[in-house]
Order: sequence, then structure tokens, then C-alpha cells
Amino acid sequence: MLNYISCFLSFFLSKISVSSILVSSILVSTIIFFPSYSFCSDFYLENLTFYSDINFEKEEFFYLTGLQEKTVVSDEYIKIAEDNLYKKGRFSKIEIVSKNTAKGKNFHFILTANWILKKLILRGVWFGKHNYLSLYKQDPGSVFDVVLHEKNIDSIKEFLQDKGYFNHFISDELIYNKKDKSIIVKIYIKKRAKFSIENINFNIIRDGTINNEQCFTKENEYFIGILKKKIGLKLFKKNYSKKLVYKFLAKIRSFFMKRGFVSCKVSFKRSILMKEDKLDLIFNVYLGMKQTLKFKGNKFFTDKQIRRELLGIDYPAWFFTPEIIAHELFEEYYKKGYWNAVIFYKKLDKNSFLFEIKENKPVFVDEIIIKDQDGNEDLELLVFFDDLIKNKIFDEKIVDDSIERIARFSLEHGFWNFNVIDKRFIKNKKGGNCKIVITIRKGKQRIYGGLNIKDFDYLKTDDVFSSYTDTDIEKDILTHFNFYSLQKQKLFLLKHFQKIGYWYVDVFPEFKEEPLVNDKVRVFVNWKIDPGHMVKFGKVLLKGNTSLSFKRILKELSFKEGEVWDRRKIDLTRKNLKKLDVFKKLWIEPDQSALSKRTGKIPIKVTLVDDDPVQATFRLGYFLTNKNFLFKRSSTFKAGGSFILKNPTNNVDKLSFNMDFTRFERKIDLNYKILSPFGITLKKSRLIGEFKIYSNKYINPVQVKQSCSAYEAVESGITLGLNNEYKKDYFWRFNFGNEWIRTSKVRGDINYREDYINKTLPYFFLSPSFIIEKIDNKLDIKRGSVSFFSLKFMIPEYTGKPTSKLMCEQSIFKPIYKNTLIAARLRLGYILKSKFNQVQPSQRFYLGGPYSIRGYEKDAISPYGINNLDGKTEYTIQGGNGMININLELRFPLYKSLRGVLFQDIGSLSQTGFAGFKGKWFPSTGFGFRYKTPIGPIRFDIGFKWKHLLPGDSSFSWYLTLGEVF
Repeated sequence: MLNYISCFLSFFLSKISVSSILVSSILVSTIIFFPSYSFCSDFYLENLTFYSDINFEKEEFFYLTGLQEKTVVSDEYIKIAEDNLYKKGRFSKIEIVSKNTAKGKNFHFILTANWILKKLILRGVWFGKHNYLSLYKQDPGSVFDVVLHEKNIDSIKEFLQDKGYFNHFISDELIYNKKDKSIIVKIYIKKRAKFSIENINFNIIRDGTINNEQCFTKENEYFIGILKKKIGLKLFKKNYSKKLVYKFLAKIRSFFMKRGFVSCKVSFKRSILMKEDKLDLIFNVYLGMKQTLKFKGNKFFTDKQIRRELLGIDYPAWFFTPEIIAHELFEEYYKKGYWNAVIFYKKLDKNSFLFEIKENKPVFVDEIIIKDQDGNEDLELLVFFDDLIKNKIFDEKIVDDSIERIARFSLEHGFWNFNVIDKRFIKNKKGGNCKIVITIRKGKQRIYGGLNIKDFDYLKTDDVFSSYTDTDIEKDILTHFNFYSLQKQKLFLLKHFQKIGYWYVDVFPEFKEEPLVNDKVRVFVNWKIDPGHMVKFGKVLLKGNTSLSFKRILKELSFKEGEVWDRRKIDLTRKNLKKLDVFKKLWIEPDQSALSKRTGKIPIKVTLVDDDPVQATFRLGYFLTNKNFLFKRSSTFKAGGSFILKNPTNNVDKLSFNMDFTRFERKIDLNYKILSPFGITLKKSRLIGEFKIYSNKYINPVQVKQSCSAYEAVESGITLGLNNEYKKDYFWRFNFGNEWIRTSKVRGDINYREDYINKTLPYFFLSPSFIIEKIDNKLDIKRGSVSFFSLKFMIPEYTGKPTSKLMCEQSIFKPIYKNTLIAARLRLGYILKSKFNQVQPSQRFYLGGPYSIRGYEKDAISPYGINNLDGKTEYTIQGGNGMININLELRFPLYKSLRGVLFQDIGSLSQTGFAGFKGKWFPSTGFGFRYKTPIGPIRFDIGFKWKHLLPGDSSFSWYLTLGEVF
């Protein structure tokens, strides 16, 4: 009976401790016990059921509890099951009911859910929505907290007031959904008019004893008059903002500090006139004691350096004694070699001093002596004092820096016990110069003798170990044992073992020393490694708010419970789930607070919040280039939009309908993407399947000297494709399908078979492509490379021969100095096994424009078709079936977000194979500017032609657009 009671109490107390760790709500765990049941014995679990007041999948319940019917379990299993349900963070109350049966026990879990925030909707704000959303400190999918909600509303109100919207109106609405116990928060904001600053007044308040109050009153009036001119007039009628007022607070403080009031404080009060949309400002200036310092005779240090760098701007009142200031100044002069400096001070009035500084000549260094504790000089180390030897003038900072370099050099060369015993600066009484005497102790030099990594010898092949050569005295091979290499080796071992799951590995070196001649010691290193317990993946704790089934989520994970911990698998999972952009919030992280020391398993928190299922976006822009009368239709508007359905079938998929229009193009497509189509998965990452129906119209290129186009082409097709990142930064894609091309309204000579014109030509195609993208930042590349290869194999269905279109591209980005870099790109294209006049005009290669050769108009590079009509020569752009394009850029910073570019472009088109490139190269040189924005750089480029294409052609072209060339 006593054992029964003790077991019952221990189990009850364990329930209380589990409940106490949950956050943001008061959790009560209730267990209904039956007298015949003892939690201290194993039992047969005959039946397991549960009830939840929200939709909670059966698969997730059994996954989290880890319990199975018709098995023998114990009270510990029940406790673990309850712990895992609590860790999910969705339930505020868990009741467990047990019932005896003839064979064993039945268990029933009653789960009561928390209310969670489903969505935040903000109305009434058109611009800068993210500023308001960032003030709401509850994320969708988290447990809803009413108190925090009210604080968030107050934060938004305060933000509006700081911006000058004092007459704003905010209303909030909480929409409760009892089915899934979720809350939609709607916040409506009406900013109304922004308040302007009307009257500005100043109050000057002094501290300390006033000897002549009348004199101070006059001085105050003088100060107020200046402030009204410098501050009041600039603020008058300005729109109020807290940021603006704080800017002028700093100016007021700076104004008085320059006049000796170094301890002044400035505050302000607002008097709000709600009916008039105006406010008055009152600035209160607490001057404190006036303290004025003047300097005379200083040349090495300027007055500004003395005030700001040596003494500091805001020094306290207790510091304002002439003795302390003179001492501080002399110390600074002494460090720079002015040992003979003399500093006098005299009092000008109560709190004003004049410091007369006689710097005198600086002390020069005649000699530098470095010796050991036995008095032996070390001439080799003098090289570390080159800066001081060249400058000659004594500088204590240079001395200290040189000694630090000597210490590092000694540690790198095996002198692990190096230290400085004494450092003296001895002044020569006759010449007034000095010598520096530094006494050091090197100790014995360590020579590398070898290493051992017990039980892990395979690690010795890594560069951090193999770069050392074992000492061989007979062959006179002595390798200095670099002290810092030990740190690198230890760091390598820690990272290695933590990477493979040993989070709590203990690594330390043991040394065995063997004396050699000449104060040298051969050192053998034995790395002792205690890996500790291997950490493994634990349960997946699904959080947030998603309609995706738990089973499907588990399928998309790159790790499983019980596998050895690998951070890369978490990163890969995050990347897999991000691919289709169907989640508003996606967060995957280990729950280290719940790491089980006994099992070594760490739960993984997966937070998913579905994005809005229906979205519509609109696009509007303008592509601007120079007006060239030969090429009349280069500038164009761009308008478009997208209608998107996210996760329509609840299978991590996305359906989108897109339209884009310019003066020369029309693109319409219906696109469906799905993660892991038909259940197809790869070991390391997930496939994306894509189905696309499209219809594109091209009116391009222009017919030279005419406003009409050279041809119009309509491309329509159906494609199926798969793509995948099969390892980090390596991508592949494979598309196949049918395409129909119709070329019509042909004007001029485009070198195209007449029987193909006004005829729809279908063909079947296969298109594999590969990309290697090793860059640091897609929007602002600083270093790296991009490699691209694609092949489009086309099989005509009615007429013609199979052809292939090959494209290769290589870009390199290399920094050369700070934020200056060189960028280079090579593009090659070729259409195989096809006569040029059989190649569809829309499938040909073209050069010229903002993304190829910038000195020439878009697609304007020859070859041309030439017709003579009525004595006039007419030119038509034809393109080529072969293309080479090289771009070189020097990118450098100019000012803040503005950067400059110098570029050299060159390229050529061919219609007759490789022989067609001979003598037909078109170079272009120019410069440009980039202005960095969150969505990419705004780009202006102007390029100059090396040779003209046609009579009357302009000598340059310029473009204003968005995004880099490559």
C-alpha cells in the first residue's frame, strides 16, 4: 500500500512539472484514476482513443504519443505521450481517462485546444504596411494573447502619433472560428490629417548659484533669440514627426555645448490643438554649469581633436578641474613622443580656463634593443619595428603594436612561453632623444614531433593535420610547432563531431615532450576525444496553422525520427517546402530545451502557416531607351498581372494565370506546379513538377527606317517538366511538350522560306538544362559564378528535319578591392543541323540592347536583309543561327546606394556556321550607374559604338531599366 501511494504521488508531481513549462496560458492537466489501476506496473494497452475540440488527425496523435494498441506499455509511456502532446503547443488542457478491461486497460485522451491567431488583416493603409505589421508582435499560428493584442494596438497608436497623426482612428475586430479555435484579427486604420507645427517656444533653465540674475536673464533672451531663428523658423509649419523633433533636439544641445554648457539637457512638450490639426512645441533647455576650455599653442593636436577624441564631448562636471585636464593632455602628448611638453593653465573666469601648451620638440628614437633575460640581443626581431625606425619619432602605440607582432611571430614559431619581462624608454640627457629597451623571455622552442587521434586516425588526412611534416632529426627536418595550429585543430574536431551528431563532444590535447639540443623540445600531441552521446532527430512538433495533412508534411521532410542529427537536412527540408511559395510562414528549428539526455533525441519544431489561398497581383512599368530614328519602336510600356491559387488541392501545389503585354510582346500562360508529383521523391531533395499552357506573340525585330515590324510570330504550346536542386547550388530541369509556331505579316527580307509563312508549324521538343549557381547574393552579387547549359531538341511533326538549339553561358564575379569587383560573362548559342532560312524567326539569336551589346539598339546587330525598292534601300534585321557574346564590367561604389559601372561588350551573329563569325564583330564601350533598391538595382547604361551599322545610325544608345545585365 505504501509503494502504491509513493508511486501515485511521484506521478502526480511529474504532471505538475510538465504543465508548468508551457508558456502564454495557464495549463491544467487532469488525470482521472480508477482505484484498481496502479501506474507503477506494466499493463496491456487494449484500446486507445482520443477526443479533440479541433480537427486533430489520427495519424499525428498516434505519431506524437508513440502508443500502439494491443501492446504492453508502462506509466512512463503515458507520461512521454502527454509530454509530446504538450510540446506541440496547441493544447491548453489534457485529460487522460483509464478504464480496466478483462485483458488490460483502455485509455482515452481528452484534448482542449488553445485559441490561435489565424490571420492579421490590415485595412486603411496603402503604403508602408510592413511598418504597421511589424508592430503587431503576434505571429499567425501562435497562441492568441488578448493582453498582448491590446499592447500591439497601443504600439500602433504610438507609432501614428510619432508620425504626426494625432487625430487618427483605429478599430479592431476579433473574428472567432469555433471549428478550429482560430482568430482572425482585423485592424482598420484611418490616419486623417497630419499635424503641423505652429508655435515654437524655448525655456532656458540654469543650475547652480546665480551671482547676477539680471545678467543671466539677458543672456537667456539672447540665446532664445538665436534659437528662434535657427530652430524655430525651420520647424514652423513643418509636418510634425518625433524623428524630426529629435533631430533638432540634438542641434540645440550641440549649440549650447559649443558655448561651454557641456552637461546641458534638452526635452520638449507638445500642446496639441485637435480641432485645428496643429500643435505647439515647447523646448526646455537645462543648461547646467557653464564650463569653457580654450587652448593655445597646440599644433600636433587640433582643438577639435582635444575636445572630441582626447577629452570627449560630454565629460562630467567632476572631470572639470584644470589639474586633471592638464594631466590627461600631457599623457596623450607623452604617448606621441612629446616628452618635453609643458602645459600651463590659467583661470579666465569662474568656469573658464585657458590651457597654454608648449609642445617643444618631439623625442626621436636613437636605438631599439631587444634582449632576452640573459642580456643577449636578438637583432632578427628588430624587423618588427620598421615603422618606428622609419618615422624616428617616438610613438607608444607603434611600440605596443610591434611587440604584439613579435609575440604572435614567436607563438607561430614554437615559442609557447613567450612573454615581455620589461619595457623601458630611456631618455638621453645630452641629445634629448631616447632608446627603447625591451626584455623578453622566449622559453624553449617546440618542435612538431607528430600527432595521434585515438580511435579516429582517419581524420589525420585533413589539411589541418596533414600540412605538418613530422620531425626527422637525422635528415635535419625540424618543423616549428605553431601554437595557433592547436586552436585550428581543436576547432576542426569540434565542428566535425558536432556536424555528425555529437553535440557535447569534449576535445583536449595531451602533450608528450622530448628534450632536444639548443633549448628545443620535440612535442607529440595526442588528441583525446570523448564524443559523448550522439544526438538524433526526435519527434516532429507541427505548429502554426496549415490545411496540409500531417502525413504529407512528414513525406516532404528530409529527415526521420531516430536518424543521426544533421543540420543540412533541416536546411534542405526548409528549402523543399519553400520552393512553391505556398506558406506565409515557414520555420524549422530544433527544440533544444526539450532534448532528451536519456535518448539523445531532439524534437524538431515545424511551424507552417498557409498563405492566402487566392491572390491577385498587377504589374506596370516602362522600358525607356534613347530615340533613334532608324529604330523607331524601342521604348515601350509593360503591363501585366497574375491570378494565383495556392495549395488548391492541398498537395503543396500552386496554380497561376499570368498575362504580360508590351508594344512588341504578349505573353499568356496557365501554370500548375506541384511538389513531389505522383509521389516521386529523391533521397536528398524533392522534385517540382510543372504543367504549362501558353500563347506568346512577338512583334520583333523592327524593320529599319520603317515604323512597321519585320514579322509577327505566335508561339503556343503545352509543356510538362520536372526540376530539382540535386545538391546545393546545382540545379537541373527537364521539359518536354508540343509547340505550334505561326509566322505572319512578314515585311522586308527576313531570309525565311516563303512556304512557311502564314502557316502553323507544330513540333515535339525535349529540353534538358543545368545551372550551377554559386553566388553570395542574387540581388547584389559580390563574388561567385553562374554556369548555364541548355539543349532544346525539336522534332517537326509535318515537314523539315529534327534540329537542336544549344545555349551555354558562364558568368564570373570577382572582388578586387573592397566593394569593387570585376564581372564577366560569355554566352554561346548555336542551332544545329538546320539551314538558316528554315529556322523560325522567333527561335533565332539576336544581339543588341540592354542585356547584350549596349551600344546598339535592341536586336539591331546585323546580318540584314537588303531590298532596293524604287531607288531606296530597305534593311531588315534577320538574326543568326549562331551567336557569341562577351560582357566585361568593372563595378565600383560611388556614394551610399549609388554605384558606377564601366563596361566593354562585344558580340557577333552568324548564319553560316563558325565561318560566319569572321570579321563581323561589334564592340561597344560605355559606363552606367546603379541605384540599389530592395527589389534590385535601377540601372542606367550608355554605350558607344565602335563602328556604325547603317548610314545615319547614332553613335550611342542608352537604357533605363531594372536589374543587372547579368
